[in-house]
Amino acid sequence: MNDFNNQLLASLKRQMESIDIYKKMCEKCGLSSPADIERTIESADWAALPAISDRMFKRSVGLFSKLKYNVPGLWHVSSSTSGDPSYVWRTEQDEKVIQESYASCYRKAKAGIDIMLGFAPGMSMLDRMSKRYDLADGTTTKVQSILPTLAAKEVAKKQYVDMIKINIPKTIWQTKVKKIPRPVLELKTKDLQAALTTAATSGLSIVFGASVIFIDQVLRSGASFPIAKDVLVLTGAGGWDGSKGALQAKPIDKPAFIENACKILGIPGSEAESRFWDNYGVTEKAFSCIGHWDAARKDYVYSTEGISPETKVIAVDLVTGDLVKNGKGVIRLISPFGNEGAATAIMQESDEITVLSTNKDGSIKEFMAIKRISVKDQAGEESVDKIGCAGHLGNVEIK
Repeated sequence: MNDFNNQLLASLKRQMESIDIYKKMCEKCGLSSPADIERTIESADWAALPAISDRMFKRSVGLFSKLKYNVPGLWHVSSSTSGDPSYVWRTEQDEKVIQESYASCYRKAKAGIDIMLGFAPGMSMLDRMSKRYDLADGTTTKVQSILPTLAAKEVAKKQYVDMIKINIPKTIWQTKVKKIPRPVLELKTKDLQAALTTAATSGLSIVFGASVIFIDQVLRSGASFPIAKDVLVLTGAGGWDGSKGALQAKPIDKPAFIENACKILGIPGSEAESRFWDNYGVTEKAFSCIGHWDAARKDYVYSTEGISPETKVIAVDLVTGDLVKNGKGVIRLISPFGNEGAATAIMQESDEITVLSTNKDGSIKEFMAIKRISVKDQAGEESVDKIGCAGHLGNVEIK
């Protein structure tokens, strides 16, 4: 076997030996020993390898602590759009792998980024947010969105500018008077104007990064901006449906967003496919994948070529678990890297995708049309014995 397969075997062997939940899943799938896993890997039968569902890391399910290894680390927490965050145990090395995964995607969009505009909460705000998710066991928690922010700071050669601030008086009023426990976030419009002016006058490349909800609000504000010659828009972390974490807005139509951004930022429509990118990443896996705008398909097309760390991306039928080589399926991520803290070597995310092309072994080359799936789960210890090969804890339902 090649190096990837050998390391994957070692990761899955560790999961079988240390994580009782995964051992039971393997037995249900007819893989009772590491030798069975090895034969499955050698045959590149990726869909036959048991995958843990992202739902198993949800706080409400109560199993996330049973999926961690007994190693030094901290809890990574998702942004909790649903109000039910994921908790994944990460080591320092895991964090390095995740940060590099995001950084490599940013470099793929633009080899040399001078100025990065971060339309997301700044580091101090993210640190405060992390404390909201602390558990009663004395462990440390960190919202995982800190890592893509650190990656953005890393790749920005000249300047990284936080574009979001918290309005403390309004937040206090909203929390105490309106009983809505959400921060009131505002845009730093003066900093935005200054950064665009610098890029325009100095001929620097500038990237509008992170939340499409905030970027869309800026572009629809009616304000006029200095026109920088080399501007890109790199969205990420979802939000096209209008919801992300504490943010609530109207759904954003992708073609309309692209058209308006081109008009406001002075981007030629003929260059939209090289200027608009979207990043797809997940909390439960050390994985990030970038896609470029495809005008004909009216959506972003994501490529797995050269992703870091090396990952087999496949799609399976939600009910049968069979491999999907064309059309709609549920995304599954397979990689031995970034799994020191938890049993995340093979993750099935609650995201439906459309497969456009595959490699000879059935893994995906390109995909599009990411759509969140609503999953109904059983919670608690009793659900462990009901877990199937795909890690489902209960019935599945697609909205």
